[in-house]
Amino acid sequence: MAKFFVNLVADALATLLGAWLMVAPFALRGFQPAGGAWTSATNWTFYFGLGITLLGVIGAILQVSGMVALLYAKGALKRPVREAPKPAVPPQAAVPDNLALQLEQQLRTERELSALLNELIRERQGRSHLEPGRDPVAR
Repeated sequence: MAKFFVNLVADALATLLGAWLMVAPFALRGFQPAGGAWTSATNWTFYFGLGITLLGVIGAILQVSGMVALLYAKGALKRPVREAPKPAVPPQAAVPDNLALQLEQQLRTERELSALLNELIRERQGRSHLEPGRDPVAR
């Protein structure tokens, strides 16, 4: 574990050094004229510092990921257990499995529809005497 911390400190120092190289041309007087175009030395120093900073950050990320992987391997950390998502209940599962109950519901529905249809026919026939020449069922 100590090697991870030593490397992590080295990565942090590299990041700070790169950040200083990026800022140095502007922080030190006489290196970069204020408001002027960047000199060749400013370009080299800034981009070299940017590269070192990126290497330091990438190294730190790799060190932390290696440390976490080692902790998982040694059992100091446990991976969270994800429960498998429950499958959605298909619409057919909501219908009762009892065949007799299904038939009873179907018969009740058919009786209700038959009664409604008969009432509609009677109502149309009752109006047919008001409108001569019209078929009671035709539209």
